[in-house]
Formats: sequence, structure tokens, C-alpha cells
Amino acid sequence: MKYVRLFCVICCFLMLMSCSGGGSEAVPESVGAPGFTSQPGSVDAGGSALESGSAPMSVAAPGFESSPESESSPEAAPVIRAMAVSSEGISGGVIADKYGMRGDQVSGGVPTRSIPVSVADAPEGTVCYAVSVYDPDSVPLCGYEWAHWLAVNVKSADIAENASIDGADGMVQGKNDFDSVGYGGPTPPDKAHTYVVTVYALDAELPAENGFDKGEFAGMIEGHVLAEARMTGRYDH
Repeated sequence: MKYVRLFCVICCFLMLMSCSGGGSEAVPESVGAPGFTSQPGSVDAGGSALESGSAPMSVAAPGFESSPESESSPEAAPVIRAMAVSSEGISGGVIADKYGMRGDQVSGGVPTRSIPVSVADAPEGTVCYAVSVYDPDSVPLCGYEWAHWLAVNVKSADIAENASIDGADGMVQGKNDFDSVGYGGPTPPDKAHTYVVTVYALDAELPAENGFDKGEFAGMIEGHVLAEARMTGRYDH
């Protein structure tokens, strides 16, 4: 009987302890996603401090700005055309008769009606032009290229026919190999010759006077040529 009472006392004691020591169970601390914690002022995986509840900063893709304004594409580079020359006095590669020994304007046996020359697409900064007409086919005959026309400080890009005489005030002319100042046209003595007409765009007017020679011509234009263009024409014997 004594043991029965002792067992009852122990059971009552255990029941009392169970009731008085209960309460709510501890809630385990929540765990954030890998690389983040749930505490305010935490540091993200990249090392930047984040405010609790704040949205992460967006990062632009490499090579692009995060600004909403997109940059415009660069403008296409302008097309730069090469300077060119042409002449209404040369057709099909042949110089018209009137600009050479078969023409009707001759002085002292020298044809003096100069060919027309037109210049296109001269470069920016062109102030005036220089013109030369040479005969490379004369080398076997006289040992050098015969100079038929040398002119500098030519003001117009459209040099009219007979400008060597009618437009002489718009240029300064040198001495040709006929020993006259101005234009001396083709007079091939043996066969058809091919003549080279060259135009130079110059960046300044040159300190020249009428009557300079071809050596002085080359020296004067040196360092002042912005561009040059040439054409050829044949004159039959």
C-alpha cells in the first residue's frame, strides 16, 4: 500500500512539471537564400550594402549605358571625290585640229588658240590653279618633253577656249618651248603625238610674272599643290 501511494505521488509530480514547464516552442531562425541574410544592413554577394526590403540595383549589360536615352549611331563619312579635268576640245582622245598646226589662229608659225579645260571636284582650300601641257613624244626628237603651255594663278575652274589670249588677265603665263609666252599648240613633225594636260589645285596665289620658264614653274608650285589631275589627247601629224 505504501508503494502504491509513492507511485501516485510521483505521477502527480510529473504531471505538475509538465504543465508548469510548457509554453511555446522556440521558433528556429529563418535562413535566407544563399549569399543573403535576413538582417537589415546586410551585405550582398558582391559586397554592396543593401537596405532591408530594398530592391537590388540593376546592372547594365557590358558595353551599354544604363541611361534610358540611347546614343545615336555615328553619321556616315562624306564621300570625297578625286579632282578631275576634262576638255570639250578633246573628243575620243583626239585634240581638235583648231588647237594645233591645222588651226586658223597661228602667230609666227605657232598655233595660239588654247584648248578649253574644265576642273571638277577641286579640294577644299583651293585658291587658284596651275596648268601645264607637255609632249612626252618629243623626247626622241629633242631630248626633253616639249612645253606647250605653262600657267599659274588661274582663277577660274572653267578655262575657256583661247583663254591664253582672251583671258590672259586671269592668269600668269610662262614661256613655252617655242620661246613665246602663253599657249603654243601641237605641231608634231614626224607622227601623231600624245599630249599631257595637267591641272594643279593650289592653296595660294604664287608670286609670279609672265615669262617664267618650266624650271621656275616646278619650283613655284612645290609645296602648294592640294591635288592634281591630268588628261591626254592625241594630235595627228
